[in-house]
Amino acid sequence: MRNWFTVIVPTIYDDSVEIDQDKLKEIADECGVDALTLKNVFIGRGLGFLLKTPDYSKIERIVSVFERRGIPCLPANASEVIEETKIVNAVKVYPLDDGIKIISDKHEVFTVNEKIVVLSDNPFQEIPSVKRLVLNSGKIALITAGKVFYLNLDTVRIFTKDGKKGVSQRANLINILEYLEKKGKVSVDGSFYFQTEFFLKDFLLLARFISYAMQKNFYEKRLPRFLFKLREKRENPVFNHKVVSNPIKANLFNYRKNLRDRIVYPPAMLLPFALFFLYLGARFRTPFFIWLVFAVCFVVFTLKLFRVWKIMHLIEDIPTSKLRSVAAGFVEVKGRITSDKPVISPVSGSPCVYFHYVKQEFVIVGRHAKWRTIEAGEGMADFCVLRDETGEIGVNLKNASFFLTTKYTTNTTFMDMQYGLIGSDNIRYVEEYILDNQTVYVLGTAKPVSKSVNYGKFLSEIKKDKNKMKRFDLDGNGVIDAEEWEKAQKKLRDEFLEFKQLKGQGADLVIDLDKSNGIFIVSNEKETKLLKRLKIALPFYFAGSILCLVLTLWLSLKIF
Repeated sequence: MRNWFTVIVPTIYDDSVEIDQDKLKEIADECGVDALTLKNVFIGRGLGFLLKTPDYSKIERIVSVFERRGIPCLPANASEVIEETKIVNAVKVYPLDDGIKIISDKHEVFTVNEKIVVLSDNPFQEIPSVKRLVLNSGKIALITAGKVFYLNLDTVRIFTKDGKKGVSQRANLINILEYLEKKGKVSVDGSFYFQTEFFLKDFLLLARFISYAMQKNFYEKRLPRFLFKLREKRENPVFNHKVVSNPIKANLFNYRKNLRDRIVYPPAMLLPFALFFLYLGARFRTPFFIWLVFAVCFVVFTLKLFRVWKIMHLIEDIPTSKLRSVAAGFVEVKGRITSDKPVISPVSGSPCVYFHYVKQEFVIVGRHAKWRTIEAGEGMADFCVLRDETGEIGVNLKNASFFLTTKYTTNTTFMDMQYGLIGSDNIRYVEEYILDNQTVYVLGTAKPVSKSVNYGKFLSEIKKDKNKMKRFDLDGNGVIDAEEWEKAQKKLRDEFLEFKQLKGQGADLVIDLDKSNGIFIVSNEKETKLLKRLKIALPFYFAGSILCLVLTLWLSLKIF
């Protein structure tokens, strides 16, 4: 669908304020959209996009409401945006005193002196700086009004002021962009983190929309303050994680994690176990150790075969539920996962709900070179909430198996960057994580939470807000007496029921591990991709199980 319409709006990401729910609901009802959807559009680090529809009448309705309410908006047609913006494939970049010079693959020369917005193709960078954006991206876009300069960082040549190649292409680009950023000519856009699904992972299409907004002088617009109110101070993300520094203990820690998390692949400790006993069999010239290897492999492959088969059929048979309609029992859901107390990754510096990293050292043993694990670390938020456009549900990550397919590798940690340090070439960090507010797929058991606990939390939140409590002080003496509190509780019960209705059934549930089925998976993969991996793995486990069984029986006849 190329000929679709959308409404572009400014966004805000400020921990000191929150969107006024009453005003949001009024605007959402007038626009004919869900309040939670509208809230998600207004939260971001760049531009927000409301609706993707071929029906322009829906866009007209939203625009008329926004204009009447004083909310900046820009209706846009995808075909028109593509026609009015040009993609330039940059092959060479030179710094200038007040801008940059770019040479395209068609030998066109562009001198860029106006405002530049930098966008990364990495969808996992929520709060990018120039340095982190360049270091963690494969491709970036330098966006101006009407033009998008596309840079493939593996092939583009970045020069220094004297026309030399310098230390490295990325270092040169960081120096150029940071210099222009200090002069106010460069800003970093974090929209792709929030708009990945809307643009189907096409960061260049998002870049075109940003360029179009800059053409229309819309990019610098801001949301009006009347939409927001001051929020209670949220606890800052903290470094709160387990670190295992001893190399032997770090490897054991990783092996235990692999046993829990390896849903598709065999346990990582199976290969060293097999090699060790094969060595013993060759050393002592006895087939018993070889028999033991095939017997253990048969058991492992068979158990994995049935586990993969069970998970695959659960994914196929159970439909993905909206959070508003989730009931107690085994569920399959997806949404954005967040926490009031996210943890900061010590490697990438990102606010996360979960991360795991290993620190490895490059060593040479005899004629062989390898990366040896010398440290491991893991951290997760204490309590998380999964949200979609219909409601929310609690998630207990402490009992989850994580299936994460994106890894972040660097030799320079977040703390190193803070002090301007460059990591050593013989040390590297390999990290996997789930960012705060990242979209995840969850397969687990929804368990009921005590309603009295939920009501207690609701009351404690009300009591913390002095402005909300003032309305129950009927005589205005600054003190709420027993009679006033009794009347207040009747009203608060009604508000709690309305609150629960807005949040959906999931507000009384938490997704956790049920020991009777042993399945609780949190993944950053889509359901279809995870299912595809399981279907590929299944025949390999079946073949491995049969082969190990045959060899075990054959060796049993020989030995016993």
